[in-house]
Amino acid sequence: MKGKCSYLNFYLTLILGVWLSGWVLAQGMVLIEEPAGVGRIQEPLSVGITFPQGTLQSGDPVRLLDENNLPVDAQFMNMGFWPDGSVRWRKADFQVSLPAGAQRRIAVEAGTGHPVTSGLTVADNAGLITVNTGPLRFTVSKNAFSLIEEAWLDRDRDGIFSADERVIRPGGAAMVQQGGTVYSSASGAPVSVAVEENGPMKVVIRISGFHHNGNNRYLKYQTRIYAYNGSATLRIRHSFANGTSVSQLGSSGDPAFGAALDRYQLKFPLDVNPGGNYMISKGEDAVRSGTLSSGSTLRLVQHTRNQLSVPFSFDLFENGAVLESGATTNGFASLSDTRHGILLAARYFWEKNPRGISLSEDGTLIYEAAAEPDFLYAGMGSGDELLLHFHPNSSVSELQSLAEGEGRQPLQGLMRSGDYAAARPFYALSDGF
Repeated sequence: MKGKCSYLNFYLTLILGVWLSGWVLAQGMVLIEEPAGVGRIQEPLSVGITFPQGTLQSGDPVRLLDENNLPVDAQFMNMGFWPDGSVRWRKADFQVSLPAGAQRRIAVEAGTGHPVTSGLTVADNAGLITVNTGPLRFTVSKNAFSLIEEAWLDRDRDGIFSADERVIRPGGAAMVQQGGTVYSSASGAPVSVAVEENGPMKVVIRISGFHHNGNNRYLKYQTRIYAYNGSATLRIRHSFANGTSVSQLGSSGDPAFGAALDRYQLKFPLDVNPGGNYMISKGEDAVRSGTLSSGSTLRLVQHTRNQLSVPFSFDLFENGAVLESGATTNGFASLSDTRHGILLAARYFWEKNPRGISLSEDGTLIYEAAAEPDFLYAGMGSGDELLLHFHPNSSVSELQSLAEGEGRQPLQGLMRSGDYAAARPFYALSDGF
């Protein structure tokens, strides 16, 4: 009798739960951990959420709930389906604030939606894409890809982007130097420009094309720019590659099909006054800061390490003279004047050597995705994940925390292991395993 009562209680609880929640078909839990010992404020986060087969249909609503059972602003995208057409994976994009070293749990509930009020807008015109996140407005050219064509930071938060609030001016580009010739993404139109995602929490723009020098082109590129609701931070994923095709795999290592390069750069011309303030990393936990003297350039280089016998090494130069040296550096820098500036941080800097960053007194900020000569065999490429944070002349400590936190170790959210197992991410194993 006791066993029958237990089953009865189970089914009554299940029916009551469905009735109270208004069609709860599935519930999961996302665990978020802060890994770098740095507090986070409204940091963007993408999480893949799994659903058992037959649980969720393509148009069914889902919402996220915090520890207080309050809805979390989020946007969703279906990413995978079961054979019966039900949703297997759905991506959630939202923002999280988290103290240093803390954890947070976000519940996933199907059957109920949550409307999001957003200030994120996209205008896709004939030659220009304009994105407004609220505090930040930027443009991307469809005629000559200059990375960020222009950008403004609404410092006084009056909703107006004045000329004095422009942070990036025209003149940027992705550039490859080879044999004394410079090929630039801004010297030709991209092959394709598309708004891949356009939601209330996140916008993604994808740009693909080639670097040009007159009628000639060299290496291909693909860039994704990520912008977020209410945020003055952009994330950029940029890759370049030797797109040469060969008929046989064995031929891909033939140097005749390779592409040599002396340096590869991403150039961001900043609208800052001469003699600006700078901060640049000089070791994994150290920075150098000050004011750039007239005509000076700082350049940080994590040198090539292509053999295990070669030790890791970096140098920080000022006009060619070594200021600092060491083994590894995390690779971030900020350039600003008394009004505003930009922090650039690379997620993998010393690990993907050779890499470099340079700051010039005239306002030029350059990220070097190849700081020293390199060679790409057929089909080979390289890529970087960058954070661009637009700030109103923030403190060195604040910028360093942001670079070492979101810039180098962004938050990640994980579902429970049982939720992943239920989605069968791998091929089904035979009964004998």
